[in-house]
Amino acid sequence: MKNAQNHAWADIDGDGDMDLLVGGRDTGGGRPNFLFRNEAGNKLPFMKLWLEGDGVAVNRDALGARVEVVFKSGTTLLREVKASRGMHCSMDDRAVHMGLGDLGCDYVVKVRWPDGKEAEFTASQLPPSQPMVLQYPDKVVAP
Repeated sequence: MKNAQNHAWADIDGDGDMDLLVGGRDTGGGRPNFLFRNEAGNKLPFMKLWLEGDGVAVNRDALGARVEVVFKSGTTLLREVKASRGMHCSMDDRAVHMGLGDLGCDYVVKVRWPDGKEAEFTASQLPPSQPMVLQYPDKVVAP
């Protein structure tokens, strides 16, 4: 790990928790890569959303879209679709991941697309622990 160069967080095994892929820097003996699977499991609910733009008004990867999960309790979780975390040659999963913990299932999901349009979805449209795809501007489809 001393020569690690590239890092990527993603749900590699599809179990709802984030795994880490680390690429080694080639120092003359090859480039070993390491996959660290999160085996602790995900016993609490989570949200995993892929956002898709139309390729005209919003880029296909929906880079720059913001997702808010607003709970009745007043707690808000916020994520933005991005390509990387700023590390050299690193790229994360394009899905938006959020652990919902014990906050419950009384929430609204708000999406602000890069062109400024907004969409709102209920918990019944986006139930916890069920990965979904949100297509611009306001369509929900199963992955």
